[in-house]
Amino acid sequence: LYPDFLKKDLLPFVERNYPVRTDREGRAVAGLSMGSMQAAMVAFSCPELFAWIGLFSGFLRNYIGVEEADESHLRKALQNPEEFANQNRLLFRSIGKQDVFFRFFLEEDQLCSDYGFPCVRRIYEGGHDWNVWRRSACDFLQLLFWEEK
Repeated sequence: LYPDFLKKDLLPFVERNYPVRTDREGRAVAGLSMGSMQAAMVAFSCPELFAWIGLFSGFLRNYIGVEEADESHLRKALQNPEEFANQNRLLFRSIGKQDVFFRFFLEEDQLCSDYGFPCVRRIYEGGHDWNVWRRSACDFLQLLFWEEK
């Protein structure tokens, strides 16, 4: 339900109430843990909305078994990896070394490499917790909205 909520409710609310850019180059989406999978779902399935993607302790695939996350968003990107790579300004992935999902992060390193998805990746000390997510947010935010790709 998250992609629909974001497109139909959240983005229109923000654009009505705040002085923000409304083009994809002026938008970023990020999430942590399960929210990062939701961020990937919306960013990959709606590339016209976001050019900047941040996944903090999260993944491109549904490793945690959420029934409604069918991975169609990822299949869409894998069908044309060159287009995906060219249209995204940033794919930022981060995780803690002691995170219980660390092996999945490494698997997705391989997926990104195999399909030519350029990404910035960060590995921090820590687990699946706020100490990692604070550092992730800090590093991600400093990379946003630069003119050059």
